[in-house]
Amino acid sequence: MEWGCFPRRGAVHDAHRHKIGTALTRTKNLPLILGVSFALGFAITVAEPDLQVLAQTVPHIKSSVLLVTVGAGVGLFMAICMLRILTGASLRWILIVCYTLILCSPHSRIGTFSASPSTPAESPRGR
Repeated sequence: MEWGCFPRRGAVHDAHRHKIGTALTRTKNLPLILGVSFALGFAITVAEPDLQVLAQTVPHIKSSVLLVTVGAGVGLFMAICMLRILTGASLRWILIVCYTLILCSPHSRIGTFSASPSTPAESPRGR
């Protein structure tokens, strides 16, 4: 990967290549750092060939919707991870907040399965 993205051109190129991440974090521009982290996570995930194959085999979801959703999720958590690195926040509290947001979301499907009838004969479709 390194040779394909950064072909060798001499010592000057090598010196600058290793400073890209350092220069980004030294800017102290939090929106820029989080945006770049999100964009990298999103792009790398969407470009993953295995995910593209999986997206084509799922019959009830458009492949583009699946790719964008998974890419956005990975990008979001890449940004959260960068925020954790920069602020030194506790992983425990980040996980508690994230899981609370997910479980309390109105779109969460947690608990909907227990509210449904337990046997097909009891369901309205089974009658």
